[in-house]
Amino acid sequence: MAHAMGVSVSQVSRVRSGKRNINQKFIVGALNAFPRFSFDELFHIARESKETRTEMVFSTARIEGATRKTGIPLVGNVCWGTHLCQFYQTKEDLVEILIPYFRAGLENNEFCMWVTSEPLTVGDAKEALAKAVNNLDQYFNKGQIEIVDASQRYTKSGEFEPDRVLQSWLEKEHQALRRGFDGLRLAGNTSWLEKRDWRDFANYETTVDNVIGVIGNYRMIAVCSYSVEKCGAAEIADVVKNHQMALIKREGKWEIVESAERKRAEEEMRHHVRREEALHAIAATVSQTSDLEVMLDSAVEKVMQTMEVDVAVISCLDEAVGESVIKAHRGLSQEFIASVDRMKYEPDELERILGWRDQVAPPPEKVLNQPNLERLMTAAVKEGLVSNLLVRILARGFFLGSMSVGYRQPREFTSEDVDLLTAIANQIAVGIENAKLFEQIRARAQELKVSEARYRGLVENINDGYMVVL
Repeated sequence: MAHAMGVSVSQVSRVRSGKRNINQKFIVGALNAFPRFSFDELFHIARESKETRTEMVFSTARIEGATRKTGIPLVGNVCWGTHLCQFYQTKEDLVEILIPYFRAGLENNEFCMWVTSEPLTVGDAKEALAKAVNNLDQYFNKGQIEIVDASQRYTKSGEFEPDRVLQSWLEKEHQALRRGFDGLRLAGNTSWLEKRDWRDFANYETTVDNVIGVIGNYRMIAVCSYSVEKCGAAEIADVVKNHQMALIKREGKWEIVESAERKRAEEEMRHHVRREEALHAIAATVSQTSDLEVMLDSAVEKVMQTMEVDVAVISCLDEAVGESVIKAHRGLSQEFIASVDRMKYEPDELERILGWRDQVAPPPEKVLNQPNLERLMTAAVKEGLVSNLLVRILARGFFLGSMSVGYRQPREFTSEDVDLLTAIANQIAVGIENAKLFEQIRARAQELKVSEARYRGLVENINDGYMVVL
């Protein structure tokens, strides 16, 4: 795994154990090493139960176990580490979800643990499952399934002990694997839960979600069932937050509800990864090609995809003639390009451009004289450009050009947008310097080749001009 990801074995081990944070190289390495798996299958968001801080963790069991059939048509296949919940009103609601869920587990060589409670007793659960699974007794006889009352698991000592309960699930998973099963399929009903235990149980669910649903180092799938009648608005919000998805019945049909907080955090992380992938792709192009046109075109394409902007353009400064030359662009009309390409700077304009120290360029009115300013603003208005961000391409403090992105509707650029475009501009600067160096080397090689040809011709002519007399 480590070799495929291009990282050290110790780094993988430390990330899996939570002793090291995940960096850009680790993310890109995992995505490149396991292309069949999406970001959501490889990484998840972990939350602290008493803090708002989130962090990303690597789900190794998802790679090793691929996907499992839930038996629930609305949900479909899931990875190990999936943590679901179900809101029910009747005994029939429980049967509709949990019977196909456990039937799929039995059919796919998983150890099944069903912790049930009112309104569905142990006897009711066995009877309902027997109607759906042929030869259910055989599964009981070989120890592939257990159906027990909640009092035997959650409140065995008379009180709810979250650490003991969680440890018992992990032990069950280890036992299942030792006995040759693929993993543990679990379901628990919380109708026994008293109001005084709610906060402890909510914290326990957060821990469960982080241990089996986030870290993913356990081959477990879990469904937690909650009675709608026993949950108020605050309790429902807690439940949804602590599970990857929630099943709820509305007007006779089951629907999936996802936590807005989880979705927002995962979307932010996906956005972060897309940006890291863009930087990695541009860096790879810079290191693999000396063709400046190919490198700049690739950079513009990646920026368009990653930042989801309407336009992107890279211009380079031709200091010999004092002109800004457009080298690559997307989303701009040929009329706009013709209007602003090879804009010639006056000496005072060029002085201001070269003297600006910040990476983010100043507004055009602080740099350009009136003729060039009017030329640029007129073209932008015709093009419908409203929001624009421009950063300078610098190498060793020298101005090489600029990179600009824009929208055709009002929109503010964030500090993350500035950081990303600046990082890309820095990579482009390396590429431009490399291309210049390559051209210098090629020119020098050509000079040497010409000199060698002249020298060879001279030697040959000298030999032809002498006669040796003995």
